[in-house]
Amino acid sequence: MEEPDRRELAAEAMGITAERLRSSTCSMKSFPSRSAARIASRRSWQRRLRDALTRHLGELAALPTDELLAGRQQRLRGFGVYGGT
Repeated sequence: MEEPDRRELAAEAMGITAERLRSSTCSMKSFPSRSAARIASRRSWQRRLRDALTRHLGELAALPTDELLAGRQQRLRGFGVYGGT
């Protein structure tokens, strides 16, 4: 029996699988692709990053504390691999 790839197990345990990242609330569409970032000037990149962070933090700041904590707990409970040995 072949042992599963440790990288895949680690990604699953940390909750950073491609599927989970695609469904996350802070999507990568907020940021330009690597090739576009290389072309863009440093100031332009900094401005886009600042704007994206400001927008996402503004959305979080608008949520009630109870809702933020419930979402955090749900995410934390989703991390890790659970199973009997």
